[in-house]
Amino acid sequence: ERPEFQIKVFAERPDGRVMAEPLELLVMVGDKNDNKPIFSQTEYHVVITEHATQGTEIIKVQTTDADDPNTEHVNISYKIVSQTPESPEPLFQVNQKSGAIILEAESLEKAASQYTLKLTAVDLGGKEEGLSSSCTIIVDVVDENNKPPVFSINKFGPFHIPEDAKVGLLVTTITASDEDKPSTDGWFVDYTIGSGNEEETFRLLTDRQTNEASLILQKTLDYEHVQEYVLVLSARNVEALVGGVYGPESTATVSIQVENVNEMPILPKSHYEVTVSEEEQAGQILLKIQAIDPDSTIRYSLKGDTKNYFTIDEDTGEIKTVQVLDREEDSTYTMEVVAEDRENASLLSSAVVTVHIQ
Repeated sequence: ERPEFQIKVFAERPDGRVMAEPLELLVMVGDKNDNKPIFSQTEYHVVITEHATQGTEIIKVQTTDADDPNTEHVNISYKIVSQTPESPEPLFQVNQKSGAIILEAESLEKAASQYTLKLTAVDLGGKEEGLSSSCTIIVDVVDENNKPPVFSINKFGPFHIPEDAKVGLLVTTITASDEDKPSTDGWFVDYTIGSGNEEETFRLLTDRQTNEASLILQKTLDYEHVQEYVLVLSARNVEALVGGVYGPESTATVSIQVENVNEMPILPKSHYEVTVSEEEQAGQILLKIQAIDPDSTIRYSLKGDTKNYFTIDEDTGEIKTVQVLDREEDSTYTMEVVAEDRENASLLSSAVVTVHIQ
């Protein structure tokens, strides 16, 4: 269609003679506002960090209008008609003329992870009688790891553990809180034991669901070796920290007291053998038994010496002959030596003693 037409009008007599000069008419075709503005996309996806500054341009939408570009029919006005989820104050704003959407809020920290904006474009400069269309803008707010994990308390314990505790024992559960978005690398905490665990007596097991760490006993304790452990723990994020530092609140100590348990005496051998001449005089020292008990003193005794050939010093463990031995009567004599804890008689160990008489 042509926007204008030129028409020549002639006046002639019936015989064809021209009565006057031709008249030229210019007919202008007025544009009707019959085309609505069209967005280049019906849905836009954009990403913005939670610490973007106020006034940051998020996206600039574009529309086209097939009406006459020299008329108000293509004067487009943009407007945000809804935001989901809603907020007490507008988070986003659109430039009515350019279609640029900017961040209105000072910060998106603690905001939702995603917002859906409905945007309209109205021609005739936004007048009520203007034609309109709409589009959807989905804004993903990306969490930045700017909050370090912190312990609510920086000292745990003391925890009292007997030295005979089983390997695998749960000593305690440690928790450091993190204000970043849950279940992200900026929220997950790596717990480590910085010092106090040089022999790797303990280990940490982290639960990714709860972000807690369990302190587990992984080696046998020995009160005589170590009576107390002071473990220095640190909490760090999996993702690098942005715009922050790990302070004292990200470090804690765990105090563990090892409790002494009265252990039974230990004999280094289960069987002792000794050879003695039948000519030996009574009172001869045949053997000295030495049991090990780090907790208390030991009482020694003999069992099975039915003929009372021998005696044992209950303090030193020295076994002596009581009388002269006779090889013709007994060439081999067997008995049992018992090492007993003086503080708890139920704690004892024994060994066989065989005496060969020559």
